[in-house]
Amino acid sequence: MVGRAAQDAGRDPDALKTAMRINLDPGTSVDSVADQLKRYADSGVDEAYFDAFAMFTSLDQLLDFAGR
Repeated sequence: MVGRAAQDAGRDPDALKTAMRINLDPGTSVDSVADQLKRYADSGVDEAYFDAFAMFTSLDQLLDFAGR
């Protein structure tokens, strides 16, 4: 569908990327995030954005989680 719409608009459908937004719930583990990223990559997703605002109360906590 999207590829066809791009083509109809004169755009290159192969230039399109697939992006996912994932909302992290409190208590989500690093391992579950890694597993989810692998599943998305295996299915052809090009980019993933994790919304972690509900999970962390400080930037330091977010950076620590991201570092793991």
